[in-house]
Amino acid sequence: MRILFVDPPIKKVLTDKYTPNCGYLYMAAYLKTKGYADIKVLDAQALGIGWEDVGKFIRDFNPDIAATSSVTADIYRRMHLLRVVKELSPSTITVMGGYHASMLPEDVLRVSEDTDYVVIGEGELTFFELVKAIENKPNKEKIRTVKGLGYLEEGKFIHTGRRPLIKDLSELPLPDYSLIPMDKYRVFEFPGDPKESIAINFSRGCFHECVFCPQPPMWQNTIRSRKAGDMIEEIAVLQKRYSKNSFIFSDNDFLYDRQRN
Repeated sequence: MRILFVDPPIKKVLTDKYTPNCGYLYMAAYLKTKGYADIKVLDAQALGIGWEDVGKFIRDFNPDIAATSSVTADIYRRMHLLRVVKELSPSTITVMGGYHASMLPEDVLRVSEDTDYVVIGEGELTFFELVKAIENKPNKEKIRTVKGLGYLEEGKFIHTGRRPLIKDLSELPLPDYSLIPMDKYRVFEFPGDPKESIAINFSRGCFHECVFCPQPPMWQNTIRSRKAGDMIEEIAVLQKRYSKNSFIFSDNDFLYDRQRN
């Protein structure tokens, strides 16, 4: 199975800060532990490439599955991306996840005919089980048993049910940073070379219930964190292997657990 995680090009950014999509890196690392090795991540924005180069990459790689994330601000760009995938490779199964797709899965599927499946909520286990269910040939019976999926079947929206959240995030492998151009990511809050800085995330969720924010429904008003040792290990990998020396913790509430900190 050739699996592609892809972010579309963007013409203009408001700041020069840019950090990786860790969701892809977690899912790729998890899939590799399950025996799926032919995985690529194409971050068009980080690479500074346009739609023509994205199209060439898709034609050359010819993925069996192409997946992208989403937030509301760029949902139509994501839909266009999956349309490009289908035009270039009609047999490729397309998947959208992320906050917007998780909050409005049926809307996404009905507006975007090029989206085959929506991963609703936490992605690692759902996406892995979807990959297994469609390997070689999509199996409708198996797909119906994959919790956390949304799709259309004969015009009817199917939601396979909410998937329980992963209880211990330390069960997941470290994000696979080898899949992305690490020298392209940077944050500017620190002095010195911005390419030596990066944003990282160790927890998921938030205890608060702000009505404007997707975090409460996405993570069911909980916070889960990786163990402190895993956090230190990831920082060490980023420093020793990728020369990252300054870090921004992008957790929603990094300070919620004094003992962990």
